[in-house]
Amino acid sequence: MRQTFSAFLIGALLLSCGTKSVPANQLPLFNGSWLQLDSGEKVLSAIDTTIDKQFSALFRPSAEKVPLFRVVEGNNYRLYIGLPVRTTIARMSRDLAGYSLLSGETDSSAFIHRLQQTGPNFFVEYVAEAGGSEIALYRVSDSASAIQAYRSGILKNKIQKP
Repeated sequence: MRQTFSAFLIGALLLSCGTKSVPANQLPLFNGSWLQLDSGEKVLSAIDTTIDKQFSALFRPSAEKVPLFRVVEGNNYRLYIGLPVRTTIARMSRDLAGYSLLSGETDSSAFIHRLQQTGPNFFVEYVAEAGGSEIALYRVSDSASAIQAYRSGILKNKIQKP
């Protein structure tokens, strides 16, 4: 009887610890939040030094540091996902990340949404709170695609909260 109960208890624990399946069009972030992936977007399995250098080149040396978390590639653009640490949205909103701010809007306590240019790169920056922490999205593409992404607010809709 004792062995049967023990076997049942162990079996129940193992079943309850199973992995939760995640839909293919969602990238889990943390605390139940996720990034909604569009058709044609794929998450890179590894971030090499070349990709990390390309991401770092978007920022002035004095800008708030944003560690790179994941990278998603789409048609003619790359989406960098960063996790700002030891900073706030208010501090990031005062610090122009790119070399040329083309357009922007912010509520310094809730979000940042900017269109910027660094050399030949145009990028849309969106920083907001998700799951109790800040998440930063940087969509790098050509000028026409970046302008369209900024005007449509596409990055605002990618972060999904529980």
